[in-house]
Amino acid sequence: MAKYNFKEKITLYDLEIDSEMAEANNEQITKCYNGAGAEWMPEWSRDTIDQFLALYKDCVAVHDWDFENSNGFEIKFHEANFRFKNNMKKVRDHYYPWSKPQYYLTCLKWYIKAQLAYNAVEKLGWKAWLDSYKK
Repeated sequence: MAKYNFKEKITLYDLEIDSEMAEANNEQITKCYNGAGAEWMPEWSRDTIDQFLALYKDCVAVHDWDFENSNGFEIKFHEANFRFKNNMKKVRDHYYPWSKPQYYLTCLKWYIKAQLAYNAVEKLGWKAWLDSYKK
């Protein structure tokens, strides 16, 4: 089975990434990827969130990279979360552009999921950001 290529998808969607991630190879990105949700969460709940956010797998990988490379600063925490939100918009627009009426309901569904994910990381992710910095 072929290995998932985050690097290829990140380029395809033109996702926002930092300069270190731009230089990283797919193996390095894959190593940082642990799926959606905090590390302390049970595997079954993280699997459920991964399924819920399946369209945004590559955005989660970028967000995981940001968290893995946390510097502990609050401003960088919010920047990582905002990048997550912007990247989800890019992926959603790639598949379900608002300009095509046949996609309105599907686009709305993925918009709501993205907003829920963004709100969750903004409200609940601070401890994980600090924990990652302390590693």
